[in-house]
Amino acid sequence: MISTGIFSPAMRPPSPRLPDEELPAASRAVVIVEIANRSEEQPIQTPARADIRWLHRDAAAPASNDLLSSALAAMTLPPGVGYAWVAAEASGAKNLRRHLVEERGLPKDRVKAAALTGSVAPSPYTRPTMISY
Repeated sequence: MISTGIFSPAMRPPSPRLPDEELPAASRAVVIVEIANRSEEQPIQTPARADIRWLHRDAAAPASNDLLSSALAAMTLPPGVGYAWVAAEASGAKNLRRHLVEERGLPKDRVKAAALTGSVAPSPYTRPTMISY
C-alpha cells in the first residue's frame, strides 16, 4: 500500500480484497504511509506478514513532496506478481501507478490507484495503501 490518503474509520478502500485486515496470513504486504509526524502512526492489524513504513512529512503539507515516490523508487519489490493499491492526490496517484506498471512491470489490472480530491487535512485516521504478494 502506498498512501498519503486520509480516511475516516467508516471509509473503506473500494475493493473488499484490499483492506489490510482482510489479507490472508500467507500474504506478504509492504505498506508505505505518508503522515504528518510520529504522533499519527497507528497500529495496523493484519494476519499478513506486513512491513510497515511510516514516512513523516514533518512541516510539509500533504501531497506537497516526493516522499512516497522516492520510497517506492528505492524499494525492492518482493519476487512474484503482486497487487498494489495506491491512494494519493490525483497527480501523485497517477505517477505512482505509472511507475508500478511501466517501470516495475506490474500488470495494469494488478494496480489500483485512487485519486483523493479536495484538500487533505491532517487527521488521526490515515489509512495506508498496500503492495501485497
